[in-house]
Amino acid sequence: GVERFFMTVLPLQYQSIVLGVYERVRHKISFWFAGQLFLSLVVGVAVFIGLEILGVKYAFIIAILAGILELVPYVGPIFSGSLATLVALTQSTSLGIYTLILFVVILQTENHALVPIVHRYTTNLNPVVVILALLIGGEAFGIIGAIISVPVAVLFQEILNSRSVSQSSDAL
Repeated sequence: GVERFFMTVLPLQYQSIVLGVYERVRHKISFWFAGQLFLSLVVGVAVFIGLEILGVKYAFIIAILAGILELVPYVGPIFSGSLATLVALTQSTSLGIYTLILFVVILQTENHALVPIVHRYTTNLNPVVVILALLIGGEAFGIIGAIISVPVAVLFQEILNSRSVSQSSDAL
């Protein structure tokens, strides 16, 4: 439907360029979503292993919840970390503190190492661009902005790439 819409509203000379950009963006966003699922799996497994080592009750359920909530930037990891810490606090204060430290380490590692690397391979965006997009999107539009920031950055990257390709072909 989107392709037909573009072909209906765009002049003939721009149709191939816009459709090419649309297809590349659609392809990269599907890879981006697969990367998000991978990050969720990695966080879920890391949480499970960490909570099992610490001996926190309901480690498996908390790990599944952490993996699912990983798809919601900022709020999801905070919620799952808070829940795990509360469950651990019911066992002992020191276990609650260790659980909090575990979540801080997992989330900091994910945010500063895994996310940029995964986005680099899934969207071909520079890790600095990914971090800036997440910060700007989150700051400007909250959770929704953080969720759509990387796809919007991919869109801008593809528009800029198509402009530079069309300008270089015009120069030839």
